Amino acid sequence: MLQNKLVLITGASRGIGRTIAIEAAKNGADLVLNYVSPSSYLAIVELKKKIEEMGREAIDVRADISNWKEVEMMKEKVEEYGEIDVLVSNAGITMDALITKMSIEAWLRVIEVNLTGAFL
Repeated sequence: MLQNKLVLITGASRGIGRTIAIEAAKNGADLVLNYVSPSSYLAIVELKKKIEEMGREAIDVRADISNWKEVEMMKEKVEEYGEIDVLVSNAGITMDALITKMSIEAWLRVIEVNLTGAFL
């Protein structure tokens, strides 16, 4: 089903995104692995190695999906590699707090990543 398809996964460095990337590679996909935190880079390198050991290709793209300019740069980089067949909009954050204790800045950041990021 994913044989020779190009799959872009946002938030691919750990958790669900990482698991989806591995499963997609097992099913024949090549991957674009998006991450945002520099501290996630080593996890992305490890994931790329695992995918390549399965005989598939992977590239990594660091971009904040809530930032339109960074998403555009990611798009340009991916277009050099190929056309995206599947998008897994996995990236998201939580800043759990009671509504009365949550700052407006925290609220806006969650909205930027979880909603605007999916839109972009």
